[in-house]
Amino acid sequence: MGELEKILNYTKNIHMQALTANSYLFLLNYYKDNYQLYKDEMNCTPAFWAMNYNSWYDSCFMLLAKMFDVSSDVIGIRQLREIVGNNIALLGTERISFPMGELDKKIFGKEVEVQNALFDIIGIEDKKREYYFDASGAEMVDIFSKKFSSMSKILEQLRNQRNKIVAHNSGDIEFDENKLNQIKKISLSDEDLLITYALDFTQFVTYAIKKEYLPVKYGNINDIEFVMHFIRDGYAKMKEREKNNI
Repeated sequence: MGELEKILNYTKNIHMQALTANSYLFLLNYYKDNYQLYKDEMNCTPAFWAMNYNSWYDSCFMLLAKMFDVSSDVIGIRQLREIVGNNIALLGTERISFPMGELDKKIFGKEVEVQNALFDIIGIEDKKREYYFDASGAEMVDIFSKKFSSMSKILEQLRNQRNKIVAHNSGDIEFDENKLNQIKKISLSDEDLLITYALDFTQFVTYAIKKEYLPVKYGNINDIEFVMHFIRDGYAKMKEREKNNI
């Protein structure tokens, strides 16, 4: 397998893992954000929802642990970035315009100020402002390297949580609940940051080489909203039957 084929193959598979992790994260956030709205309906089957939530969390977490594993004998985000960095010529010479995330805004502080001045003139509200930066392939790889380094604390927490709780029954902890509670766990916002990084990097590599855009979530992931509507209708009918002693 040549370097180009290897990069595209690694990128495609890591992107699929990031896409799936993002879908799990969507479901986790949907549950958290809508629990009060559907509290009565969910409390009819609390074990079902608790098991689903825990399964979504563990699945999302393990995909992140896999993608951000830095062991020398695995293929992950860091390894892909290094291979791409060693083959910059494959990215072409076109400068790429890319939307800024929160980390990018810190890196491109001066550019954000310039764009804010333009937004002020045009009259765009703060919450509607979208920031972009453009860079060459080599510059983009360097930017992603800096962003990776800036997430070092989150990545350390990810590895520690994987090694001591999720993937192993750590002998250091011995199922001691107090010790378990002392291990700092990554938050959903941390998971979102890591997933966004993985999606952005694989999007960048794919566009630079093939001029194609990749999806960031499954098109039918909103199906859960229909499920909740059906559950609500069923719950209402159940309460009506109870009221009428049927």
